[in-house]
Amino acid sequence: MLPEQLEQLKREWTGYLNREQPHLLREALLQAHPADQAEILRDLPDEHIAAVLNVMEDDALRALFRFLRTDARMRSRTLRALPARRRAGVLGGMNSAAAAEILKGLDASDIEEIIATMPSQKKREIQTAAGTEHKGVELLMTRDALTVRNDKSVRDVMALLHNMSHSEGRPSQIYVTDRRDMLCGMVDLHLLLLAPDPDQPIESIMKECPLRIPHTADPLTASRSLLYYGMGSAPVVNAKNELLGVFTAEAAYRLLEADHDANLNCIGVLSGDMDEIAAEPAVRALRHSLALAPILLAALAASVILRLAVFPDTQPGAGALLPWIPLIIAMNRLYYRHMSLLLQRRSVAQGYGGMHGGRRVA
Repeated sequence: MLPEQLEQLKREWTGYLNREQPHLLREALLQAHPADQAEILRDLPDEHIAAVLNVMEDDALRALFRFLRTDARMRSRTLRALPARRRAGVLGGMNSAAAAEILKGLDASDIEEIIATMPSQKKREIQTAAGTEHKGVELLMTRDALTVRNDKSVRDVMALLHNMSHSEGRPSQIYVTDRRDMLCGMVDLHLLLLAPDPDQPIESIMKECPLRIPHTADPLTASRSLLYYGMGSAPVVNAKNELLGVFTAEAAYRLLEADHDANLNCIGVLSGDMDEIAAEPAVRALRHSLALAPILLAALAASVILRLAVFPDTQPGAGALLPWIPLIIAMNRLYYRHMSLLLQRRSVAQGYGGMHGGRRVA
């Protein structure tokens, strides 16, 4: 398409956006070639890009990305303009190699943010294809942590704390390293405040780190391990035990919540019953109880009929239970239904925190 034709089409799109006529914009998009769509989007502001993408079908978006392969900046703008669930749907509907091609050339941190809400298996496949899987938890760690040398005194560390600016997300642990930046241990703030001698070396009140996370560890595994130990943060180290950063419980919770929501969304699409999956356990238990109410009533009626018509003169003992067998079976089924819900809820909780022991995450 000629430049003047592209400019005319751009004015039409802008007019539809300003007049809030999404149906006309959708028709115009259907008539435009993906290459022309890509050229026009490059000249639009981010809010107009988001509005245009909102009326496009997922297949049309995938075709559009094929004409943005050489423009990493525009691919990043386009992906960020999409809502998280829509973005996950577009990339999730492609094979991993094609999705990785769309992410090619983007920063590793941007890739991790873009695919954060996708199911863990699909995310790992895309990371492998994009060549970012080796980064692991290093993408999510923070370097905003207090580290001191092991030859410092308690007084020196207190002075350092006094002069530091406040940071909301900074871990409350102090990490101690040697002159080669090798991790030696950690000191909790309360132990620092309770130190009897301010001139004693900091390593005298230092303790071993209960958990050390390799920088190549899977982020989900690291998150579950951190929450299993009930720690606010854990050091991230390389193969030489050099301190690279800190992985916080806040980052772990965000990652697990995003992964949990993404998996629920996928299950909901497959089952067609998102409300049932997302319901609280107590609500689900009530629903199942109400669903079994007709069975219980029918079993009670059958037991009464058996008692009056078939076993009118049953003597006390084991024979007296015969008329009530249908009711006993129905109540037994209700009991096991509630037990299965309880076990399901417990298994979800263990999926977040039930990691096996060990000081290093494999």
